[in-house]
Amino acid sequence: MMYEYLLAVLFLILVVLLSGGMMWWIRITQKQLKLLLSFSAAYLLSITFSTILPEVFKHGNNVKHHSIIILGGFFLQIILEVFSHGIEHGHYHIHSEKSAVSYVLPLSFSLYLHSFIEGLPLHGTNPFDNLVYWGIILHNIPIAFAYVTLMLGLGVSKKLSWIFLGIFSITTPMGWLAASFLSNFDSILNIHGWALSISVGIFLHISTTIIFETTENHRYNLQKLITILLGFVLGLLPMMIYP
Repeated sequence: MMYEYLLAVLFLILVVLLSGGMMWWIRITQKQLKLLLSFSAAYLLSITFSTILPEVFKHGNNVKHHSIIILGGFFLQIILEVFSHGIEHGHYHIHSEKSAVSYVLPLSFSLYLHSFIEGLPLHGTNPFDNLVYWGIILHNIPIAFAYVTLMLGLGVSKKLSWIFLGIFSITTPMGWLAASFLSNFDSILNIHGWALSISVGIFLHISTTIIFETTENHRYNLQKLITILLGFVLGLLPMMIYP
């Protein structure tokens, strides 16, 4: 079991490092990034409604409390995006007039906090059987693309960019570890349910923001619709196979 957890943590880290590292050798177009984001957002939204929400309300002792926490997670993501400038859903804005590090630092802190919170509900689960785990994996790939692309555009050194990316890669496992540690205290009850509720709010904000972003002429093209549909279907497959 410990071997499985270590493998899952290593995979979380490697996905971010490899996805971000690719940006020094491969360029992803805005169109390709948007399609990847649309797919991951549709998958996140699908598992949120089909799997995570039912689990929250099934095991939650107080439905009203969990509803408020979900709303709090949604609002928390709004606050985080004030500092992150939307990097969580693939947005990056290059401001050449600003100092690169002074621009990247608050953005990175917000991104790290976002990633840390996403790791909390992984506690107490079998990671490779957990749809939230795979949702985070899919979500982190386009974020790593956008994060490194932003640092390249700002002229951040390669060494410093790798440091920022490395910290990002371990923040989700750190959230996972923190939840495992907190669960040992009897005074902190149902940490898994609370963490799931916060994640639901965050996932709802991010996924709907991406999905409802349209093209320049405010129309969904067929390619994006098919991509979103595939994400929805993939998220619903476990429920269809194991009702």
